Amino acid sequence: MPTIHEVDAQDERWHRFCASHPALTLFQSPAWSNVIARTYGFSARVLLMLENEDVVGGLPFAHIEDFRGRRRVALAFADNLEPLPVDTWEQFEAWIANDDVPWAIRTLCTPTERAQTQRVAASHHAIDLPDRFETAAERFHYKHVQNLKQAEKAGLRHRRLATSEGIDAFYSLHSSVRKNKHRLLPQPRAFFDAIFEEFFPERGFVMLAEQGDTIVSAMLFIACGRRLYYKFSASALDALLSRPNHFLITKAIEVAIGDGYNQLDLGISDAEGLIRFKERIGGVERSVYAASYNQREKSAGVTQIERALGELTEILTDANLPLTAAQRGGEILYRFFT
Repeated sequence: MPTIHEVDAQDERWHRFCASHPALTLFQSPAWSNVIARTYGFSARVLLMLENEDVVGGLPFAHIEDFRGRRRVALAFADNLEPLPVDTWEQFEAWIANDDVPWAIRTLCTPTERAQTQRVAASHHAIDLPDRFETAAERFHYKHVQNLKQAEKAGLRHRRLATSEGIDAFYSLHSSVRKNKHRLLPQPRAFFDAIFEEFFPERGFVMLAEQGDTIVSAMLFIACGRRLYYKFSASALDALLSRPNHFLITKAIEVAIGDGYNQLDLGISDAEGLIRFKERIGGVERSVYAASYNQREKSAGVTQIERALGELTEILTDANLPLTAAQRGGEILYRFFT
């Protein structure tokens, strides 16, 4: 009968298992655990399932200790996470529910009655890619086709970069959109530097849309196996009428097919407009569940600090403050937003 053991994410048995498993996803991969550990200082761990000393499954997670106390998140800053292989979910969920530490997970797996709380938190979309771009284009909604024509009239061009120049361009747009549109702190620049060091140039790149001499949109992609992940996107707010996002994602589909990927993972969404955007390019929707286990009632002190973090975010994203204030705030505070 299989047994589950907690090990370090650098455990060689886990690395060998991941390297040989065809269903490995980005957020299950040791590389993603490395990014999270390096950026935020969390302890990267794995629940390793063994049968006769052979690895038969695993679930990575971050062990976090901060003002909320000791807790475990599977996995911090991951869109969604499932055990590898996914059919071991029931055994891992049972182990988590019997742990004496609070757990949180966002997953495509359906939580059982073991979960203390559960809800549908977002929608996940992915496109199974055909062999030819023309076949993929036949699935485009007519509204997406109309937006592409607007992009063509605007004279947009695209570039694919796997260098630090691409990260620089993306981070500039990302920070601006987070602060000026959403009133949120941007992720730390160190996070994107860690992604660059871990995945680029072989397994990562940025695609830019340009109008004249101006970069108006940027998308960051990461590959895992034969799946390409559309991980981050940002656009200049004054260029949206030229439809740079519709333009770039179409180019990304073309690039993904040309590079031999069999799926484009579009990530998760909880906004109606973004969900519609992904559906109109052929994205197939699945529910993403947020589940918690062994949660304890928040103390008054924790509630006060969480409220203070929200107020600090409002202050640092004020229109009268420079973008660097929000960027610095993200570097200091973002680790507390999981």
